Amino acid sequence: MLLLATLTIGACKKNYEEGGYEAPKELVISGPAEVKKNNSVDFASYYLNGTYVWTVTGDAAISAGQGTSKVTIKFGNTNAKVTVTVADKSVSRDITVQ
Repeated sequence: MLLLATLTIGACKKNYEEGGYEAPKELVISGPAEVKKNNSVDFASYYLNGTYVWTVTGDAAISAGQGTSKVTIKFGNTNAKVTVTVADKSVSRDITVQ
């Protein structure tokens, strides 16, 4: 058990010496590009600290998470566009509803 702890500490130290955690360079939206009609789906974006402003088009609606990095969107019957804005950065993603 002591050997495992030593290896774990060594790995953390090595990562720290090489620069440690590096934040993403681009704002992205993670989640499916295709969803089923009348389903709720989670989308997320991780970029910067701040208030995340999500918008959707078509007959989709944000049902939870506005202002955070993760939202739940209820899709209707039509294709939609999901957009997130944070820290003066914005990205959109087209979603096909099947």
